[in-house]
Amino acid sequence: MKNLLALCSVALMLFAGLRPSVAAQTEPLQQGISVQLAIANNAAPMRDADSIHALVVTVTDSGSVYFGIEPTNAAALTEKIPSHLSDQDRKLYIKADARTQYASVEKIFDAVRTAGVDAPVLLTTEPEWAPPGKIVGPRGLEVVVDPSAASGPNLTAVELLSSGKKRPTVKINDRKISWAHVHSALTQSFKKNPDKLVVIKADEIMPFGQIVSVIDTCRATGATVVLLTHD
Repeated sequence: MKNLLALCSVALMLFAGLRPSVAAQTEPLQQGISVQLAIANNAAPMRDADSIHALVVTVTDSGSVYFGIEPTNAAALTEKIPSHLSDQDRKLYIKADARTQYASVEKIFDAVRTAGVDAPVLLTTEPEWAPPGKIVGPRGLEVVVDPSAASGPNLTAVELLSSGKKRPTVKINDRKISWAHVHSALTQSFKKNPDKLVVIKADEIMPFGQIVSVIDTCRATGATVVLLTHD
């Protein structure tokens, strides 16, 4: 009877299109707010993000903001964050829902930069299925949110435009690039711009997960990614 019930449960999961990894995507990191993290292939392990002392700003699907588990807003973060930073460790993690509009996350970038954090880490989840019972550790992509870093002649400009589809429209140095050729186009650009500095500007209405996908591809080339926000 138990075996029959187990088989029925698996069948229902498959019928509903559920994957074991979904649970890993929506579970909170440390004690926090649960969101659906964006998927990234090239994120680095961020074990410290699980620490009870980790500084985590969460942005939910609806755009609600939390500092740890405390509800807040972008304006208040500029005052809350500095008192929690030390000279030795100024790492801050942003845990944004993949479905929220980029505009909601942009406000957080501006706030943390004003608070003294120039390179936050975007927390992500792995694309592969997690084996049953496996605890998936936090992973993330470091980005630069200081606009002064986007200067000099050796820049690769990436523009992301909302397409209404699964993938955004991508322009690299004002040239439209198909998603399949983004990686190779970046590699080609770096032959002229060896600093491997990518500056990204994106539509505010885009789902944040689409932007993370492009950041992920940029990081796969070894590039430093600077995110420009709208004035």
